[in-house]
Amino acid sequence: MREHPNRNFITTNPHPITIMQPYLVSIAPLTGQSSQRGWLRAGLLAGAVMLATVLPSSAVPLLPGGSVPLAGGSSGPGVVIRDTLLAFEIRNGARQVIFSGNIQDRVVRLASTGDLSFEPWLRDLTVGPAGAGFYILGLKFTGYDDTTTDVGFDSSSSGTISPSNASRDISGDEVTFQYASGALVPPFVSRSCYTATNAPAYHLAGVITITARNATFPFVQTYSTTITGTAAPTRLQVYPGGFIQPAINAAAVGETVVVHAGTYPEALTLRSGINVKGDNAGSVILKPPSGPGVLINACANTEFSGFTVMPGAGSTATVGIQVNGGSPLVKNNIVSGFTDGMRLLSGTTALVCGNRVQNNGNSGNGLLDYGILSLNSKPLISNNLITGNECGCYIGWHDSDGAQFINNTVVNNLDEGLWCYQSNPVVKNNILTGNTSGISASHDNATPVLTYNDSWGNSWRDYDAQATGVITIGTGSLSVDPLFDPASPGNYNLVTTSPCRNAGDPAAIYNDLDGSRNDMGWTGGPCASPMSSAAPFGGFLFTTVGNIPVNYIDGSGFATVPGPDATALQIYPWDVAPFGGADWMFGVFGSGVNSDVAYYTIECRSHGEPEAAFAPLDHQLSKVKFTIGPSGITTTVEAVGPLWISGTPYYSNTINGGNIYWANDTLRFILNSPQLTDGNYDFRLKAFNWDYMPVALTGLGNSLTLMINNKAPKVEILSIAREDGNLVSECGVVSLTGPQENLGFKITASHADGYLESYTLDALVGRNRGAGTIASDTYVPLHTGSVLWPGVTGSVFHSLPAMMASSLAQWESCAYQFRLSAWARTTNGYDRLYYREFFWNLALNGSPADFNGDGVVDGEDLNIFARFYGTSSTLLSR
Repeated sequence: MREHPNRNFITTNPHPITIMQPYLVSIAPLTGQSSQRGWLRAGLLAGAVMLATVLPSSAVPLLPGGSVPLAGGSSGPGVVIRDTLLAFEIRNGARQVIFSGNIQDRVVRLASTGDLSFEPWLRDLTVGPAGAGFYILGLKFTGYDDTTTDVGFDSSSSGTISPSNASRDISGDEVTFQYASGALVPPFVSRSCYTATNAPAYHLAGVITITARNATFPFVQTYSTTITGTAAPTRLQVYPGGFIQPAINAAAVGETVVVHAGTYPEALTLRSGINVKGDNAGSVILKPPSGPGVLINACANTEFSGFTVMPGAGSTATVGIQVNGGSPLVKNNIVSGFTDGMRLLSGTTALVCGNRVQNNGNSGNGLLDYGILSLNSKPLISNNLITGNECGCYIGWHDSDGAQFINNTVVNNLDEGLWCYQSNPVVKNNILTGNTSGISASHDNATPVLTYNDSWGNSWRDYDAQATGVITIGTGSLSVDPLFDPASPGNYNLVTTSPCRNAGDPAAIYNDLDGSRNDMGWTGGPCASPMSSAAPFGGFLFTTVGNIPVNYIDGSGFATVPGPDATALQIYPWDVAPFGGADWMFGVFGSGVNSDVAYYTIECRSHGEPEAAFAPLDHQLSKVKFTIGPSGITTTVEAVGPLWISGTPYYSNTINGGNIYWANDTLRFILNSPQLTDGNYDFRLKAFNWDYMPVALTGLGNSLTLMINNKAPKVEILSIAREDGNLVSECGVVSLTGPQENLGFKITASHADGYLESYTLDALVGRNRGAGTIASDTYVPLHTGSVLWPGVTGSVFHSLPAMMASSLAQWESCAYQFRLSAWARTTNGYDRLYYREFFWNLALNGSPADFNGDGVVDGEDLNIFARFYGTSSTLLSR
């Protein structure tokens, strides 16, 4: 019996681990009076956290929609964290310069609170050739949404002109400082206008507008210029150059910190009730200088998703994500390059799904390291790709009995794929291949509950019981090549013919996204949701159809994902593909409205029809719900729509929280597209509160256009002709003139609406041996100049050119099957949908001496030769 080389080390703990204690959370006091939205948040925290207000010297609170006169003073002491000169020119309609100068774009972190004060001012003002009679009217700053704002000006500088008043638009996004008429003209400069906010970070997405006016002309003239990319406050959104942890600390319970694409050199500590979401795991990179990279201590109602977590240069972090107790959702992340990728400890019932845990382990420490290490915990580990680690996943000790390991792909790990040490987890619907052992059970009667797994091609054993461990290969288990798709290397998707498709647990609760039976591996089952972008504030945004981001769907409703982008997104390279079948529409509500939305409707119209043509759809939608309790995680299927209220079909907004998580919380609709006539359609979402009253959605992201087409290709081998033009009969035995006789194949491989992707006419010989390809064609790259490619109808292709090109082997005397196959370009967002095949079987005799065509040369052929020898019969010329 093989013993693991490091198992003599593992007695009570397989890895030296520091168990972190729960921590206390403090919230920095807000600067100034809260905006109306801020007071609403504070009200939600009544009895939990009291939000204090501290006014800096001369600060005047400025609410959305308000206007206040200004007094001089100081924003208070602090540290300057940005101080940049930005040049500008204001020109008139004839492009003549009125004024030129610089904006001092300055940001100060206040010593008293750690909040930010934005303190821009105009300097170096000069008058241009067209500047006579002009003065600076005002400065407008855009990008202040969802922040408490107190305004004033710095009166400490002499020889400057102060603004007289400040106003804020109703959305709260724009703050304008206005100067007295005729006051601010060169050589004077402005005093520093400050806006003290409760923002913990800034991003370079602001806009400053500088306006000049001439009131002495016969009519008033006003000209402006704008500078983009200036510092603007962010409380719940973090951009490159900012920091994530202050935003987490500043967030109120129930809010979401949105992190935009970039690299962030920091380690994070999460808080209960605060979600932290990256745009997507490919572009939001967390590089902790020390570890754990992400620490989640006793957190509930907390989601961490959409990040790539990897150690920075010189980092001492040994673990990417560590969960100590609690019940967080850890979703759609990439964790790579640590000693251990994830550690799940201290009784956590975390939901860990949709992650790539890859290339973790330290070969120099003499210990066995892990992609996922779970001790004394009952997590649900689902739909993860676990690859290239020392050990894929370790579930240890009987306190972990009831942990669930479902629908994961565990491939090419140096040691075990899944090691159950003194534990009895539920293990089903997984694929484990290319590891040392696929599934291992060891010590203290460890007996994992195994069903519907494919463990195959592991170098030591596919199933490995040691040291009183018990392996019972349960119902539905396989040990066959899963057939990963070579078109997407490293993603471990299944080809259409994979034996793991529709081979998982047949219970409906494990069904795939399209409602079909569970596919084994990380792409199957209800948790195989795409990476969803973080939400904009105040609105709704459709994010993906299936796993195709909506920005790859054009205005006509076709999906096109170029090859390099498809590789980066880990999806199929679609090219002008219409949609069909069951289309899963994903979308996110902005955190500014998500808690206000209880229900929504999905409406549809034919593309281009008037607004009044929109009508609500009522297609069925159910979701898998995970409820975290003291004994583990339970899974149920819940119908979320349609809910008929006063004749209108509504859908429930599924929000994670209260120890409840939804497998597809951002799935908004499953379109049963065959219920629609093929064509171009517009879809839109409308939101409603608990009283079914409309909730306003800002922006244009709540609409989507799809081209629907559910036609399958037509394929038929119409005829096969000999070299002399004579047709071959069905199921005949054909004696050939030689191994290269030029047979002609007349075929139809077409799509009625022009959406063919490819066709192939190939030959199989004997016991399903491939003899090669006679003819083939693809939409990409040969026909991409046009949206439509119908394929071929009644076209003839000959065998000899294929033989000369070495794509078809010479004929041999054997049974042949000629197969014509074709794909339509139609997708449901995940797969190609419509495939058709046509077969023609023949026996070919490559010997010219087989005159009677029975497949053998014998006495009958000799008699025929003798009878016709010397005559003009064509029989002997076969």
